[in-house]
Formats: sequence, structure tokens, C-alpha cells
Amino acid sequence: MPTNLHSRRPEGLPDYDTPPISEVGFSIQFERPEGFNQMYVRDFWEMFRDGYPIATIEPRLAPIFETFSAPFRDLRKSQFKFEAHQGPVENRCVFSSENFNSIIQFQSDRISLNWKKDHDRRYPRFELIRDRFAEAVNQVEKKFEEFSWGKLAANQCELVYSNSIPISPPSLGANILKLDSLQEVEELEGFQINFSRLLRDNTGERYARVHVSGVTTFNDEKQHVLLLNIAVRGRPLGQNVDDCWKFFHAARISIVEMFTKITSQQAQETWSRVK
Repeated sequence: MPTNLHSRRPEGLPDYDTPPISEVGFSIQFERPEGFNQMYVRDFWEMFRDGYPIATIEPRLAPIFETFSAPFRDLRKSQFKFEAHQGPVENRCVFSSENFNSIIQFQSDRISLNWKKDHDRRYPRFELIRDRFAEAVNQVEKKFEEFSWGKLAANQCELVYSNSIPISPPSLGANILKLDSLQEVEELEGFQINFSRLLRDNTGERYARVHVSGVTTFNDEKQHVLLLNIAVRGRPLGQNVDDCWKFFHAARISIVEMFTKITSQQAQETWSRVK
């Protein structure tokens, strides 16, 4: 479980009473245990089914790694790393709560938890979602011990915040982000942005990236919205699960600071910024 140092909200971190967050996702990618096969899937569902009684099978996700070999990143190139796997085809198991607002996904080299907002619920805050994920990871670690697979060895972590922000003409969300020049465009139909920035450890080594994407679109209710996703993906500074909680602690700070940096003061007042 996260230590006290990484369980509290950092002092001075910007905060909002009603943030436009629609989904938060935690993910740990790890080395595939030697003895894993699909026969073990039912053991994991039995472990999660009290809180996540709805189970489905989806195609397995390919491993993904942030790489830092080049001085600049070509945004056209994929970061996915495909690995050949010999033996039976493996799948991804999706375990959902009854209201589908909390989802655990598990496969032989990854576990993730997603919280999704529904109409009647407020954002429950980072700490609560992280602690739910920590409980799930702790259960997986116990299974690793039970099956003599050794320690869970993390190689990548990812934290994602998704925001769904209602917009309307004429600015169509350009006033939500600090895009003053777009506000001067007549009859603006929409826009899309993508950029990333590097994160470095205490020694100056690159270990992760902040990925930002924004696009104007329509939600399920046919409302015009700006979908703004901010994610941090990279390698934890060690392979232990404790190193993952340190990664998520730092990633949360980077995401909130980036959100505050790129959104306008007018928008932040709408979300009742309190810090």
C-alpha cells in the first residue's frame, strides 16, 4: 500500500471543487510470470467478483514502453512494442462493478483500474481511486506468491485523467484552453491538439512523459464537448510495487499542474478552483 508520504495530497497542489474529470485510470505493466496460462483466469475472477461481478473477455493489449533514445520524439511513430508469444492465445479479462463506474482489467503482464463518472456521482478524488487500485494490486501480489511466480516486477506505469468539458459557439472550447489566437477565428468548427513533455528523475535521466490531447467532439448525449486527456506514462524508478506508488504520486502532480497551466482562469473559476 502507498506510504504516508505518498498517500496525502501534496501541499500547494492546485485543487478544484467541481473538476470536469470524467475518468481516471491507473495501470501497471509487469514482467509476464513464467508459469502463467489462461487456466488461472478464473482464480483472478473469483478474487475480484464480490466487487466486480460482471466479467468479459477482450483481446490482449500489446505491451507499450516509453522510449528515449532520440533527442526529439516523432509523434507519428507508435510507442507500442510488439512481442511474440508462443503458446495458446491469451486474452484480457475485464471485471466491472454493477454500475460499470469501476473497472479492473487484468492480463498476464498488466493490471489496471478505471473509475468512470456517472450522472449522479461527484469525482471521489485521487486518493480513493488509488487506494482501490492498491487493494487490487495487493490481491494480485498474493496470487503471485500462491502460484510461486515470484515478485510482481513492474516495468511501466500509467496514470490518465480524462476531462469532458461542455462547450458552445463561438469559441468552441478555445476559451477553455489558453488558445487566444483560435478565439479570433470566425465560424470555428472545432480543433484538435496533441503534445508531450519529458519528465526527468533526480539525476536528470528521462523516465516518463506527460501526454496531452484535446479534441472537440460530441458525447453520448449529443452535447458538444472538449475531451481533454492528460496522461503520464513511463518506467518506475524500481520494479517493486512501492516504486509504482511513488510514480503515481509524481504523475498526479504533473497532471494537475499541466491541467492548471493550460486552462484559462475563466474556466478554472467555473470549476471552483480553491487553491
